[in-house]
Amino acid sequence: TEGVSGEFKENEIFSSLDLIKAMLLVSSNDATTALARSIGEETFIKSMNQKAQELKMSDTIYFNSSGLSFLNQSTPNDLVKLAGYIYNNHRKIFDITIQTKETIIELGFQKSRDLVNINQFSSRNSFIGGKTGYLDESGRNLIALFNINNQPVLTIILGAEDAYIETEKMLTCISPTLF
Repeated sequence: TEGVSGEFKENEIFSSLDLIKAMLLVSSNDATTALARSIGEETFIKSMNQKAQELKMSDTIYFNSSGLSFLNQSTPNDLVKLAGYIYNNHRKIFDITIQTKETIIELGFQKSRDLVNINQFSSRNSFIGGKTGYLDESGRNLIALFNINNQPVLTIILGAEDAYIETEKMLTCISPTLF
């Protein structure tokens, strides 16, 4: 799959959790594809679209598992629904995304591999979790959840040249003394 994040190679064996860590921390398209292929790419994509419908994400549609196609579409309103669902029901996903580094194990040879989080906010105390994204067609994207004054604050940046700078601008507007 396009990209080398995670440095995965053919015939390596990883747990599903370690593949999810690679997806979330380093945006590994190889890990996403491997996970999707483990149950069947079509089944995986169908499940993604079913979950979007279940969450009433009416303006979201997936055509591949990795997110590498501009055909995959969503809106800020739908991404708010997804982030809220994760925050309320699957906080472990956000817990992974705040890690600055995680070690995963290739099960065949029992070799460890360190993944360094590409999200610049991962080391920030106020960061609750989030995910980066990029496509040539859409630019830099970032969904980030922060704890500001004991309240969760969600930022969604789509199509930016630098999503981190745009997020910082938003956070400064919300609480200038904290940032």
